[in-house]
Amino acid sequence: MDPGITFITFLGTHAIIWASNLVGNLRHWHVWLSYGPTLNRWLISPAHHQLHHSCEERHMGCNRGFELAIWDRLYGTLYVPPEYPEEFRMGLNDGSDGRWRSVWQLYWWPFQQLWASLGEARARRRHNEQAP
Repeated sequence: MDPGITFITFLGTHAIIWASNLVGNLRHWHVWLSYGPTLNRWLISPAHHQLHHSCEERHMGCNRGFELAIWDRLYGTLYVPPEYPEEFRMGLNDGSDGRWRSVWQLYWWPFQQLWASLGEARARRRHNEQAP
C-alpha cells in the first residue's frame, strides 16, 4: 500500500535524507556561500569546501568533514570561512596542476603513468637479472 506524502517525506524521500543531500550537493557549488558564524561551526558550506581545495599553507588539511563540521572541530582541522570571499589559489601545490587543464589530459594521464610505471618495472627487472 502506498503511504503517499506524509509529514516526514518530501518529493517521495524521507525529509532528513532529502535535506542532507541538498546540503551535500550544495557544498560543491562554485559560488562562495558562507552559512554565517554560527552555522559555519556545525555545517560544511560551499565556502568550507572551497577552502578545503586551497593550496595555500594556511588552509592545508582543513575542512575535511563531509557534511558536518563537528568532525573538523574534534580533530582541530576546522577553518571557519569568513562571510566575504577569501583570496586563495586552488590546486594540489605539487606542481601537477597544469596536467589537469583539459578533459584529454584528465583521462590520458593515468595511462601515461601506468606506461611509465611498467617501463620502470621492466628496467628494474633487467637490472636485477644482470646483477651477479
